[in-house]
Amino acid sequence: MNRNISQVSRLLQVSTRTLRYYEEVGLIHSRREPGYAYRVYDEDTLLRLQRIVFLRRMRIPLKSIGVLLDCTDARSAAQVLQARISELSGEIGAQQRALELLGRLERMVRLGAVRWEDLPDAALPALPPEQKEETAMMQPRSIGPFDVRILQLPPMAVAAAQYTGEDPELHAQQLLRAFIEQSGLAARKPDARVFGFNNPCPTQDQPVYGYELQVTIPEDLPVPAPLVKKRLRGGLYAAHAIRMGDFHEWQDLAQWAERSKDYQPNYVPDGEPFMGGLLEEHLNFVLNWPEEGRQQLDLLMPIKARA
Repeated sequence: MNRNISQVSRLLQVSTRTLRYYEEVGLIHSRREPGYAYRVYDEDTLLRLQRIVFLRRMRIPLKSIGVLLDCTDARSAAQVLQARISELSGEIGAQQRALELLGRLERMVRLGAVRWEDLPDAALPALPPEQKEETAMMQPRSIGPFDVRILQLPPMAVAAAQYTGEDPELHAQQLLRAFIEQSGLAARKPDARVFGFNNPCPTQDQPVYGYELQVTIPEDLPVPAPLVKKRLRGGLYAAHAIRMGDFHEWQDLAQWAERSKDYQPNYVPDGEPFMGGLLEEHLNFVLNWPEEGRQQLDLLMPIKARA
C-alpha cells in the first residue's frame, strides 16, 4: 500500500520537513503515481523510515545511518555503533561523577562542614582570554543531550518569503537569498537573523504545504515583491538546538514545556494555518549557508510563566 507524505508523517510522528530532508540527502526515495499530484512512499520505504527514526532517536548521525541500513561493510557498521556506545558511556560516566560529587556536597551541607577542597571538580579552570562576541547569525550551538535555553526575542522588522508547493523550503530559501544579496543586507545588518515555519501546515486532505522564511531587516529597508515586509512579534521562548533533519525533537521540546514546573506553552491563537507561533531559527544562514551535515537550527517554542 502506497501512502502520501502527510499519511506517513502522521503514522511515524515525523514532520513532513524531516521526510523531505531524508529524501534530499538520499536516505529514502519517493515516487509519483500517474494522475496523482503528490509523492508516495511504498511499504519498503516505510519500513526503512521506521528504522531511520529509531536510529535517529539513538542519536546516530544521518551520514552513518546509510552505512547501517545498507550494511555493505560490517566493519564500518560496527564502528558506527561502537562510536555511539562510547559516546553514551562517556555521558553516563559524567552523570555518575556529578551524582557522586553532589551527594558528597549534600552530606557536607547537612553536617554543616563544607570542605570545598574535598571536591576537586569544584576548582575553577583557567579562564580564557576575553573574546569579542560574534553576531547572532554566526554563533553555532552546542548540540548534545537534550537541553533547553530560555530567551526573549524582541519585536523585529522582517522581510518574509513564502512558497506553497513541492519543496517549499528550497523555493522560499531561493527567494530570501536573492533578496539578501540584492539588498546588501549582510553589510547593512550584520546581526540579521533568519526564522522559518510551516505556512500553511500539511493536512490529511492537502499534503502539499508551504514554508515561510523571515529575515530581520532595518526598520527603514524597503522590501520588494514577492517578499512582504512584516513584524515578528517576539516574546519569551524555549529554545533547543538541533542539527538539520532532527525535526522529531519538536516532540521532545513540547513534552518539556508540558512537564516544566516554571513554564507552559503559549501558542499564538491567530487562527492561521501555520505553526501557532513556533519558529525555527536557521543559524549561519545569511553570511554562509553551511555545508551538508553542519547545518543547525534552534527550535523556538513560545512560552509563558505558569501561574
